[in-house]
Amino acid sequence: MTRDFIQTAKCPNCGTHVPAETPIRHWIRTCPKLDSSSKGAAIVCFDSDILVHKYLTHTDKKGTRDVQALMFIEAKSHANHEVRMSDSQRDTLGILNQLLRNRRRNIYKSLRRRQVTYCPNKVYSSLNKKNVWLRGFGGHLLELSNNDPDDSNWMRWDGMHLITQSELIKLLRFETDPDTMRPISWRRHHKEKPMPLLPYPNIF
Repeated sequence: MTRDFIQTAKCPNCGTHVPAETPIRHWIRTCPKLDSSSKGAAIVCFDSDILVHKYLTHTDKKGTRDVQALMFIEAKSHANHEVRMSDSQRDTLGILNQLLRNRRRNIYKSLRRRQVTYCPNKVYSSLNKKNVWLRGFGGHLLELSNNDPDDSNWMRWDGMHLITQSELIKLLRFETDPDTMRPISWRRHHKEKPMPLLPYPNIF
């Protein structure tokens, strides 16, 4: 069955929590033919809270290249008393996490998290008008004790690491590796072989 809408936003004027649902999300959630319990539907729709996309130009001994980094973050406010993820939401986010990962195993490191076997490491950028290297860091969970980093007593990354506001900023800037929690390295340990791109039109 379609779940009740529980996401809220805090009014900056009075501090009251009000529903934060867009018209299209409300329509999808209340449409009888899209109800997850109806025959033939069985769909779950939700927004990923934060999609972080970084652009940079990196120079090393092998030359200069344009690199982009991508990850999504599922943010949970009031995590100390909020309803946890449903099994279906966890399953969907887990699949999306695998699809958005393209980390490479080499002699210096092994893969720490599950990901698909073949994932492009080079994509076409409509902004740059050319193919660019992409580092996909998958999905991550950010839990906050209150509404946001300013009024929260604690924040937790991926259910394991208690982080400060400055550490969160480094994660969002891709200065800290969101998987290892160590300073990130853009250096190439070996020559990268681009995965082939399919010649299909881009809608964005």
